[in-house]
Parts: sequence; C-alpha cells; structure tokens
Amino acid sequence: MEIDDKIIKAAVNCKRCFACLAGGGKMNCKVESSIRNELLFVKCLTKDPCNYKSSFGNKNICKCPVRIEIFRKYKK
Repeated sequence: MEIDDKIIKAAVNCKRCFACLAGGGKMNCKVESSIRNELLFVKCLTKDPCNYKSSFGNKNICKCPVRIEIFRKYKK
C-alpha cells in the first residue's frame, strides 16, 4: 500500500511501527463503519495498546491518520 509521507509523518504517536503498512494489507483492526471516511469505528483484532484508539460506548474509534487513509484509498 502506498501512503503519502505527510500522512505517515502525521502519525507521530504510532507505537506499532506502522504494522498496518507492513502487514501486506492485513490490518490489526477491522473497520465496522465510518462517518464521512474521517471517523472510523473499528473492531480490534489484537489486544495491543494503541495511541489512536479510544472507546465510545461499546465501540472503538480509530483516529490514526495512516489507518484512516488506508480505509479511504483501499476500503480495508
């Protein structure tokens, strides 16, 4: 997957070493729904901590700029 360097640099708090880019298209979280392709509701497939994940009721929200761009471009 190709993601613009500006977006990658915006994800300064990524502690997973951009595993979403290295996984050959396999994501650590599955997008269940989105709002305007800007706010992602995700189901996490691992228990690993993430600085961009937050809880909203019984759902998880992803605010990672890289993950959002992957969803926008590739619908993954």
